[in-house]
Amino acid sequence: RFSMLLYKSFTLKFLFYSIFIFEFILSKYVEIPAIYFEIQLFILYLFIILKTLRKKGIFNLFSIFLLTLALFSFMGIFISLFSDKVDYKDLSAHAITTERIPDNIFNESILVYIFFLITIYWSYNFFDKKNIRPESLLVKCNDISFNKFLYRVGRIVFWFSIIFTVYRSFLEFQLLRENRALLFMEGSANLGIPVFIRFMSTFLILGYYFIIASNPPKKIFILYSIFYFVPIIPSLMIGNRMLFAVYFLFLFWYLHKVYCQKFKTSLVLFWGCLIVILLQIIALMRDDIDSQFSIIGLITMFFVLQSTSFYLMPLYITYKDNLLYYHYPFIFDPLWGSVMGATGQSYEVLATRSGLGHQLIYTINPSYYLNGFSLGSSSVTELYEFGLLGVGLGAILFAWIINKIETMKINRYYLFFSFEIFYWIVSSPRNTYFFSLYNLMKLSLFAVFIYTFFYCLSLKKIKKNKC
Repeated sequence: RFSMLLYKSFTLKFLFYSIFIFEFILSKYVEIPAIYFEIQLFILYLFIILKTLRKKGIFNLFSIFLLTLALFSFMGIFISLFSDKVDYKDLSAHAITTERIPDNIFNESILVYIFFLITIYWSYNFFDKKNIRPESLLVKCNDISFNKFLYRVGRIVFWFSIIFTVYRSFLEFQLLRENRALLFMEGSANLGIPVFIRFMSTFLILGYYFIIASNPPKKIFILYSIFYFVPIIPSLMIGNRMLFAVYFLFLFWYLHKVYCQKFKTSLVLFWGCLIVILLQIIALMRDDIDSQFSIIGLITMFFVLQSTSFYLMPLYITYKDNLLYYHYPFIFDPLWGSVMGATGQSYEVLATRSGLGHQLIYTINPSYYLNGFSLGSSSVTELYEFGLLGVGLGAILFAWIINKIETMKINRYYLFFSFEIFYWIVSSPRNTYFFSLYNLMKLSLFAVFIYTFFYCLSLKKIKKNKC
């Protein structure tokens, strides 16, 4: 029976990839209506997300990844299938170019995403040996004890740095009112904010991570998670809604993963819709758009505007042979390009790094880029620089990583880096494929320094008490 199931599985995969290759080649020589591939993507995604939610539940990391993949890449396409008011091929609304995406390039982009989607789904199911349904899933909560030392360290660092963080937030609000584009261009690094203030405010993150690593009671975790929201506010007002959305998802995932907190689906959907409406209202206020929209209109607008990461694929296909300031493959920029130290959107970044969201957007519209506007990045588009082989291998590796993170035993290192890991995985459809090596090194070095410092202080205190 097992051999029969294996045979059927192999036959299904062989049949799908054969049809895919045929369609991929055919689309380059024959004009096929884009709606044909749009419907394929919609049906395939609907099947995969419903199958995954039924088997793994909504708080599984792979389920959340699939949801953000649609949010940042597909929702505009899906809405355009059911609404004549949304023309997803028209780029003029984003001011980056007045051109429309040609059908052949649009079709190729959708086919690449179909290939990525089915490959990562089958790969994840291959690595996930159990495949248990949520109703029969016995969630093993962590059995790590509450570490009072780590909690004290985190609490001291957190409250010591929060003053500097609030002051930095105030300065960024002022800069936002004066020149929003400058914040993007300079990356908040050269805007008159004292280096000492910027340096000290980063310790709030470390304090929060130490508190998480201590595995505190659930109420304490929720309390400090609310306080940690403070440094996110300026990013939200500037336009970085992804950070807020991912943080919101992280809280639900973490409470379920670590504390085995159960949530009603209706409650999650309610808060999700509320957050969506709030984020879109903030975006309209920030851009001084005085328009009346219904609740459905606000939700629709949010999903359409958030799915702009898909545009990077057709734009890359169109301009890949004419890229300016191209130094090395985009996929490697987070690994060594981030160590260069150049931030924001400037000629310095273009001269020293190779980021998809930098070089591509500058090539298409230099003034658009240098005025602080961007479409972000796209891990799938980065992989497509190496063709379908790169997309396939990247999907397999990413599926293995997600499954490994979900199934590995929880320890203090897991807790400490949980938000960084979660943010990297969940934001990857709109971000880079690899995590930032520079941020990981900086975070690790600071954490070791803080821990060593307080540990030495505690040893001195113990020796003094003995004397």
